[in-house]
Amino acid sequence: MRYILASLIAILGCSASIPASAQLKDAPHEQWAKDVEGKSVVYIPVSLSLPLMNIWKDELEIRAKEANIEFTTLDPNLDVQKQNQMIASLIPKKPDVIIVHNPDRQALARILKQANKAGIYVIQINMGSTYASDAFIGVDAYNLGSKMGKAAAEVCLAPDAPSKNLAIVTGSLVSQFSIDQMNGMLSEIEKHPELNVVTKQVVNWDPKTDFDKVSTIVDAHKDLCAILDEYDGEAIGAARALERAGLTGKTKLISAGAGGEFACKYAENGQIYKNFSYQAKEQAIQFMTIAQYLMQSGLKPGSVTTTIYTPSIEISKDTLKDAGCQ
Repeated sequence: MRYILASLIAILGCSASIPASAQLKDAPHEQWAKDVEGKSVVYIPVSLSLPLMNIWKDELEIRAKEANIEFTTLDPNLDVQKQNQMIASLIPKKPDVIIVHNPDRQALARILKQANKAGIYVIQINMGSTYASDAFIGVDAYNLGSKMGKAAAEVCLAPDAPSKNLAIVTGSLVSQFSIDQMNGMLSEIEKHPELNVVTKQVVNWDPKTDFDKVSTIVDAHKDLCAILDEYDGEAIGAARALERAGLTGKTKLISAGAGGEFACKYAENGQIYKNFSYQAKEQAIQFMTIAQYLMQSGLKPGSVTTTIYTPSIEISKDTLKDAGCQ
């Protein structure tokens, strides 16, 4: 009996060391591996000079590595023509998925349609175009702008507000994101006729340009109650301009962006009054999730269109803990 028991224990010990995949044929996992592993994803942001795009890149790389997906990043560095050429050069190479960030609602529409026709899935992120590809995944820019406009109205209509004058800084005049966000801001501000938008400035998402333009604005309007700045990566410049003018905390800087440590720091020290974060890491997970779904779906590229709006959260001194900052 002792010999039989010892033999049984030995057998069980050996079986425990055998990988689960060898003990049990996992059909869903085998199908997933067949459809996903070894496939290729190319990510083309607007520019890796901007923090948001690097957060996306880092998270996409992690998720691609986990799934054994070949992952490549191409950086056009704010040059939309170069971005167009990059996509054109990819079409004959036929990657499985292109994940693209549009700086212009028109400029990439034709080439993205060509990529779909060539059998490549196209996912547009945060900034869409006039062409509806397989998927758009990103924050609802109009809703985001509405939150920012509502926050500005609250501070500018408060009894202790220095005035009812405010300024708006936007990234672009041709980005669908910028257009929608601006319309969302104005939808709330225009509910209050006593509020006065003294200027709207375009800074091409560049913090140095933002600093220069906001410096000029506050020199002319020292009583601003608020500045609404589209993207926190550029709003670094606005924060510095307000600090230089001695207006930090007096003129409320309201922005939006990737979130994370950067937004938490600026909110905690009062340089940004409120930041509406679209939680870039979580967005990137969704980008790669949809990429894997398309690879497994059997759908013909360009045959369906999907829109997924990702949530935004408020980061301010009052919400640091709830926003995951502490």
